[in-house]
Amino acid sequence: MTGKYIEQTVVIGDNRKFCSAVIVPDREAAINWAQNANINYDDFDKLINHPQFTALLQNEIDLLTEDLSSYERIQKFILVSEPFSLESGELTPSLKVKRKVVEENYASQIDALYKMD
Repeated sequence: MTGKYIEQTVVIGDNRKFCSAVIVPDREAAINWAQNANINYDDFDKLINHPQFTALLQNEIDLLTEDLSSYERIQKFILVSEPFSLESGELTPSLKVKRKVVEENYASQIDALYKMD
């Protein structure tokens, strides 16, 4: 799933109560949005975790998934500032996402999403 503010997404849902996602925001779009919205931030991590930006992304996710059944929709998500890459082991040489590696790399943050519920 990609959108105006979403560069990469891995949806997590197997053997879970609901679908969640690890999302890499589109850096350029996020920075442009912050400038237009007069949002001040010290670094990109702070920007993507700003409440107004997370609300913007939730709205985009809701629009992108509106045709899905409720159990297929992303309920919660984490935002990460670095794109999935070959170097991190999160992409194959043909640039396909290695879901298992992404889930392992962000396991504690993903688990925290389910503990909040």
